[in-house]
Amino acid sequence: MAEPDNLRIPEIIVCGSNVEVRTQIAASIEKLDDEYLLTNISTYSSSIGDFVSAAVSARILVIALDRQDDFVTYYRKLIKAASVLGVRNIFLVLMNSNNSGGYQCSFQGIKREFDDYIGSLISIGSGQIRGNTLFFINPRVDWYDGKTFADAIAGFQFLIPDQSAAFRLPVSSITETGRPSGVIASGRIQTGDKIVILPSAVRTSVAAMEVAGRPVDDAQCDQSVELGFTTDISAKQGDIICSADDPVEVADQFESTIIWLSEDPMISGRHYDFRSTSNAGDVYITTLKYLINVDLHEHVAANQLQSG
Repeated sequence: MAEPDNLRIPEIIVCGSNVEVRTQIAASIEKLDDEYLLTNISTYSSSIGDFVSAAVSARILVIALDRQDDFVTYYRKLIKAASVLGVRNIFLVLMNSNNSGGYQCSFQGIKREFDDYIGSLISIGSGQIRGNTLFFINPRVDWYDGKTFADAIAGFQFLIPDQSAAFRLPVSSITETGRPSGVIASGRIQTGDKIVILPSAVRTSVAAMEVAGRPVDDAQCDQSVELGFTTDISAKQGDIICSADDPVEVADQFESTIIWLSEDPMISGRHYDFRSTSNAGDVYITTLKYLINVDLHEHVAANQLQSG
């Protein structure tokens, strides 16, 4: 797998109802590098909530279909949730155990629907989604002339986030030496850059930084970095470090896309507990603008949001 130096190890989610397919996919990935973090999810025994929890740090989603499966609403929900969470690399893999013409038509139909669905997400998701073609585990059918999944994943080029975006670093922890660290959410940072720590609004410059325990002069989106400053100031867990020239806007109102996982509905006009990084508070839902129909990408009027 080709990827720029020093990026954090990507987490790969493999989900599907067929344990044999998932096992073969996992084996293909582990042959490449046993340091890749792999989450193997059985879609029909796991909830959307389990998927969302795993997908927070994922870089790749692999959906495994067997020949009885169809590209149904459940998988569309997974892909939509993945796009909201920032997953930009999606594979669809099909079990090949049938050489019939009917199976070929089914394969082509699923591939067409998958490609169309991924393509339609480009205008909805935040940033571009990469939809890869439908792959087989092994080339045992005479009408298929594409790559196997093992070949496809071995030569895969990661879709890297836009490095020209404004620098944002949510502080996830403080080191023993008092330095803030976390995964860069957007943009890049270089030694000497001016930054501001929010919500305290303290300004300083970057004196030094480390990635994977090694001193570096710059770091980019998706890297886990530790920062040192030119002045004797401190940040705390939950703070946001951002570019002094383009800081995060501090506001008491904002819009957000919500993936609602509770069986109890989210209702406009109610107060809810809210957590951002390690900060907790109270939030008031003023208006639910619409629901998203994951099958048609249509906006549907509603006054409450419920899992299901």
